[in-house]
Amino acid sequence: MPSLRDRLIDRNVLLKGFDSAGSMHVIGSIYGLTERAKTEVAKRGWEATSVLRELLLGVKDDFDFVLIDTPPSADALASVALAAADYVIAVCNPRIATADGARVVRNNTVKVPERTGGKCHPQFLGTILNEAKPPSKRTDEADAVDDFLSKWDLKVFNKEIRTSDQISASYGVSRPIVVDEPSYAASRWYEDLTQEILDRLAAVAQGGGA
Repeated sequence: MPSLRDRLIDRNVLLKGFDSAGSMHVIGSIYGLTERAKTEVAKRGWEATSVLRELLLGVKDDFDFVLIDTPPSADALASVALAAADYVIAVCNPRIATADGARVVRNNTVKVPERTGGKCHPQFLGTILNEAKPPSKRTDEADAVDDFLSKWDLKVFNKEIRTSDQISASYGVSRPIVVDEPSYAASRWYEDLTQEILDRLAAVAQGGGA
């Protein structure tokens, strides 16, 4: 297989102005090719599930972290992403339907070793609550979601991302809010959540579990 290095897009410009920021590269997807990839993976079966992990191993010494962002689905490509990961994080909103999606992600993560013939062993790290409401605007459904996530031991992170016009505006200009407006409250939500994720990763590395 060709190296992923030929596909990397340099996005270091986003880190300009940050001290000791390191570097950042991305690989985007194209809808038409994504649909074709789904078909190919489905056609070849579980033997193709580890293909992305094998590609990433070719560049593992180039990066400290590799983030794989997937759509909220349980299709063939989502299975490839789970197999490629060392750790898996689910994201849900304060709605029961999306909370059940987090449970599906956790369950599918547990099945990866068997489905890849022991090649891949991702660990479920936890669930992030996105588009959460502040305490004064919580709904009964939000309380039900909390109960659901606790019942199924989906390891919810303490730090949540709330609904915010500032975040929506950052999507409009295709630049992260933490880059353009680091002093905003929404930026601090992402910073605090990132730190909590790193702390949980460190605890797992030391044998403390997720």
